[in-house]
Amino acid sequence: MAFFQFGQQRSLQAVADLLGESPGTVRNWSGKYRWNDRIQSFNAGLLQQQAKAELASRQEQAADWARRTAEQREQEWAAAQKLRSAAQCFLESFGDREVSNMTLAQVSRALAISSRLARLALSGATGPEEPVLAPLQLELAAALKRAYALPPPADPSSASDENHATHTT
Repeated sequence: MAFFQFGQQRSLQAVADLLGESPGTVRNWSGKYRWNDRIQSFNAGLLQQQAKAELASRQEQAADWARRTAEQREQEWAAAQKLRSAAQCFLESFGDREVSNMTLAQVSRALAISSRLARLALSGATGPEEPVLAPLQLELAAALKRAYALPPPADPSSASDENHATHTT
């Protein structure tokens, strides 16, 4: 125990001094009882315990995330089913009153969203971070891009001809 307790500063001389024994006697005890081997075995056991604890912690975290993922998929599935049911109900009871409350485009969009959510929930994938734009929104975005786009860069060969013409006149 004395040899072990010295830690990084352990030496047979330090144990001999502590116990009041001769260095030769302590050296004999060290060899006979395999002090270095026993300390290495103890340290290896500590490392194995740490590795097992780390593995258990990581497995627990993985199980928690798997549970959360399953819950999220169930919630997405339920939301998709509710949206689909609402759109289906609207389609089945399609009348003048409902037309004034919801357009066919809105019904179509609700069906598309519910279908996409259901597919994502079934596959376990996540959807895009950006919202899906309606066709009119896509056309407007394209028109704005065309209207405010920078002109294409000039052709370098034609630019040198223009510079040459400018310098000669």
